[in-house]
Amino acid sequence: MCRRLIAVLLCCGCLSPAASGELLDTLSWDGFVETYQALQLAAPQDTQGSRARARLRLYAGEGDRQLFARITAERDLAFEGNRIELDEGYLDLVGRGWDARLGRQVVIWGRADGLRIVDRVSTLDSSESLTRELDEVRLGVDALRLRRLDDSSQITLIWSPRFRPGRAPSEVWALPDPVPEGVARAGVERPGSALDEGVFAARWSYYGAGLDLAVSVLHTWEDLPSLDREYGADGALTLVPRHHRLTLWGLEFARPWQSFVFRGEAVYIQGQRLEPADWRDPLRREDLLHWMLGLDWTPGNNWTLIAQVSDAWIPGYGQGLASEAHTPVLTLGLSADLLRETLEFSNLLFVRPNEQGYYNRLSLDYAVTDRFHAGLGLDLFGGEEGAFAFYKENDQLWLKLKYSF
Repeated sequence: MCRRLIAVLLCCGCLSPAASGELLDTLSWDGFVETYQALQLAAPQDTQGSRARARLRLYAGEGDRQLFARITAERDLAFEGNRIELDEGYLDLVGRGWDARLGRQVVIWGRADGLRIVDRVSTLDSSESLTRELDEVRLGVDALRLRRLDDSSQITLIWSPRFRPGRAPSEVWALPDPVPEGVARAGVERPGSALDEGVFAARWSYYGAGLDLAVSVLHTWEDLPSLDREYGADGALTLVPRHHRLTLWGLEFARPWQSFVFRGEAVYIQGQRLEPADWRDPLRREDLLHWMLGLDWTPGNNWTLIAQVSDAWIPGYGQGLASEAHTPVLTLGLSADLLRETLEFSNLLFVRPNEQGYYNRLSLDYAVTDRFHAGLGLDLFGGEEGAFAFYKENDQLWLKLKYSF
């Protein structure tokens, strides 16, 4: 982590000694310390999460040169893990009608709330499944971003020389393996650092008075490796976890009308690997169309209602796949700022009709003071099959205390 931070700081020196000095003279910082405790509701009522976290944000520069870094130190008290990580660290250069960003950065695309459709440039830390906010689990990518800006549109180009894999659900959130235990498994094969193994993305965005549009293309890799089946000369099966190339074509829109906002997005994914119905068979390479339509309503008094419907459709669906041709997801969210905006209420419900499954996340955040916040929440799971059914025993009550500085 320290080497990455030093590399970002050296970018300042690449500008000139005078420019580097100006950046360091304007150095400022803020951050927070936080503790989180989660208790399983069902017997044996184990601790499902216990961590202490500190985050530091550094700012330097002004005008056309700015430096930013975000560093997180975390101690996992439940599963005895530690991490100190540079989440973001980049240099911004701004010119007339353009800007550039170099370094580790989180890239956010799309219009969905709590769903990941077009938003695929930054991979995810899914170690705690869906129980952490999407804004908390995006992983920074080491990239160069160039943007051409004008009054109503922008063109964005992104190049990352090395793909950063996501993190799979772990510990109490680990999902069952599609392959029985005892089958030989090789080490994970990850993309290398060759030029043609990098990540490339381009996006055109339009911002009008009553309509926002965006189209994009992303040439990347699977967040998590698929399990390729390879048979030896003796007929023995070996599973090879391998990341496969994906090309994603995206479309987004948003249109406000009175107290409503209509929004949507879709992505066509080429090269998705899917599990077969019989685990002995090879993976199936299929294209996938994933879309979402949403409606936001703000009736007043700091209340907001959000409804979304999405579906992942396999156009070339055939027999022999473990998944179905359509995988719809419905979400309903309600949020409000209460008690003179000192209490933030939020409830988000996910429903998967095919699996008769649901996940509901209720949270309250109370501002005791401007700097000290106390949060309380409840995560509830249910279903007949799929991930939500598997997590039925993981219903939890959680408490979060946060002090900002």
